[in-house]
Amino acid sequence: MTWSYSGNPSTSDKDTVRFNVTDTDTNDQLVQDEEINYALTEYGSVSSASYYIALVIYGKFTRLYDKEKAGQVDISRKFLENYWNIVEKWKKIAGALNAVPYCGGISKDEVCEINSNTDRVRPYFTEGMGDSEDERMREKCNGDCSCDNECDCGC
Repeated sequence: MTWSYSGNPSTSDKDTVRFNVTDTDTNDQLVQDEEINYALTEYGSVSSASYYIALVIYGKFTRLYDKEKAGQVDISRKFLENYWNIVEKWKKIAGALNAVPYCGGISKDEVCEINSNTDRVRPYFTEGMGDSEDERMREKCNGDCSCDNECDCGC
């Protein structure tokens, strides 16, 4: 197992993760290069890997805190709280960067499926509210519905 840090987080994703989780002191190595490389491969982004590695380090610190309770190691509760703030920061960043936008209603099949769901709460206002139900359904499906009339859209 190896530990390395160039001192410049922009030189590699590994060094960026190491910088993000404050594991930059050669005399106080917290995780190995292989662990960071695993997180980068497994989670696919620097922000997600930073969150994962921060959780790993926090886990190590909490074990040390438990030992301190038994009088073996000196680690403070305040230190744990401060490091938890780092974990939370990377959780938010990773979550925001990994969110996938979704646009509904662009697939004809999806529109038919949603419209045929009898348990669905119907929108109060809809486009073409004054039109007849048949006219609205045909407009949404454009008369080219692949549901074979199973969704009562009138196609």
